[in-house]
Amino acid sequence: MLSAVTGLILDSVSRGRAEQKRIFYLSIPSGRIERRAGINGQTAPKREPGKASRAA
Repeated sequence: MLSAVTGLILDSVSRGRAEQKRIFYLSIPSGRIERRAGINGQTAPKREPGKASRAA
């Protein structure tokens, strides 16, 4: 009897933890950044103002 009750408690705790992890994951923003399309649909790299571009 005691082991059955303990099992139910542990099961509910593990389900609650999994649900909290899922909720946290869903609260994270996707991180997608919209950029204007450049030549041939490629995205243009961002440049910082005041800095010269380096030739590789």
